[in-house]
Amino acid sequence: TPHRSWILTPADRAILDAPFPDIAIACGRRMAAPLATLKRRAGARTFAIFLQSPHMRLSAFDLVVAPAHDRLCGPNVVETLGAPNALTAESLRADAAIWRPRWSDLPRPWIALLVGGDSGAHRLPPDRARAIGQAAAAAAGALGGALLVATSRRTSRAAAAALAETTAHATGVFWDGDGENPYRGLLALADAVIVTADSVSMASEAATAGKPVYLAAVEGRATRHRRFHDNLIAHGHARLFQGEATPFAAPPLNEAE
Repeated sequence: TPHRSWILTPADRAILDAPFPDIAIACGRRMAAPLATLKRRAGARTFAIFLQSPHMRLSAFDLVVAPAHDRLCGPNVVETLGAPNALTAESLRADAAIWRPRWSDLPRPWIALLVGGDSGAHRLPPDRARAIGQAAAAAAGALGGALLVATSRRTSRAAAAALAETTAHATGVFWDGDGENPYRGLLALADAVIVTADSVSMASEAATAGKPVYLAAVEGRATRHRRFHDNLIAHGHARLFQGEATPFAAPPLNEAE
């Protein structure tokens, strides 16, 4: 029985008919079967590229681009360390120009805290959020700098409230979803970035921006995430957050290129 998310409507199926594209790219488990169907119908006419693990036979595609922590093996597999993303040096310069004047009165270094939340493998309860916020505020304070906090859509209201309470005394910025999102400004301008360990994408984007990354533990364990963190650390992009966030030299990670 096929997974229900793979069942296509007549309109969906029409998209998979001729004329076929030269190149077709899909991403995410739900799109694996449609891309495989397109490839099967188009044959050599279409070069099919799948991003991430398709959770099906790899030979259904011409190229699979997957993170190393998925441990896929095959002649058509290209491994990446982190998640490819749209950040570029040019876009980061543009974001820096927008946000630098707004934070110009804050003392340096600027320590960003990027907060995820609950997922299939992890939890960020208020107590853990409070502990991370307290440690991050202390780390920024010890450096004489500012703490710039941004929550995400996965951050629960209770966790965001705990963070706001425990970082209220810190010099800096707190964004909980209201007003303009400073996320890209933080990536462009932070001197170091603390990222909750539930998020592959935020850690990858911080590393792409060339920022030293500190990984803050949350509740739960995921083997794939642990392998991802180990790889980031081994390649000099990240360290575990253990109460200090001193900036260090980190090579930029450009997986999209």
